Amino acid sequence: MNAFDVIFTVGLLSAFFLTSRSTMSNLGIATFGALISGSIFLVVGTYLSTSDFVPLPARYGFALLPWMAIVTAKSLRNRFAAGGVAVVSAGITVSTFVILAGAAKL
Repeated sequence: MNAFDVIFTVGLLSAFFLTSRSTMSNLGIATFGALISGSIFLVVGTYLSTSDFVPLPARYGFALLPWMAIVTAKSLRNRFAAGGVAVVSAGITVSTFVILAGAAKL
């Protein structure tokens, strides 16, 4: 899971839980549902047709990236949501630096 996945997932979940049931909230629910159900159906369909598990590359989710960005940007008008995204982003940045520093020593 990369940084963009986490940031957009936080944005989608904040749009789901912190906003009223508006058009944007419905878009967030639909996008999150497409992310979850689409990947499950693709993995199960591939397994049933080939009898082999094939991990999904990240590029399969890129089609939903614009929708995730719209919902995340819309949900950041709330101070709590913006703070949550900032905390998650800072955590991802620190963990990336730690991983890169450990890899540089090898």
